[in-house]
Amino acid sequence: MLGPCTQNLLNALGERKTLDVVLKQNTSNFISRPLCDALADLLVQKGLTRSQAIRSSMLNTIYGQQIFAGTKTPSRDKLLAIALGMQLSFQETDTLLKQQGYARLYPRRQRDAVIIYGLLHRMTPLDVNTLLYENEMETLV
Repeated sequence: MLGPCTQNLLNALGERKTLDVVLKQNTSNFISRPLCDALADLLVQKGLTRSQAIRSSMLNTIYGQQIFAGTKTPSRDKLLAIALGMQLSFQETDTLLKQQGYARLYPRRQRDAVIIYGLLHRMTPLDVNTLLYENEMETLV
């Protein structure tokens, strides 16, 4: 189900206005928050440092620092590894994926179901990678 802002934006896009008018009238309804800002807020909420989050996410240190600094954009799998490493909830992870334009986790996709299981059971990226590997699926990192 779509939220009210999303539904209003969808309705506006369907009206007979020009695209320029719709874009200008709905500037505040578009997601424009950089990933590094969202991650910085989550670090504060979780009481973590960048180094702790990167280490627990099993990412290369330099690459992880670049993601958190906003100079590199992670793949969906790397973002999922970060979410698992930071012990984000399923909802927090889903929001992060959605904000970054990545496909949301869908429980009817078997690989996504394994990742959701890991999120719901507060598993580490290593634990989730082990489950993925044991089930002959591509690992995250």
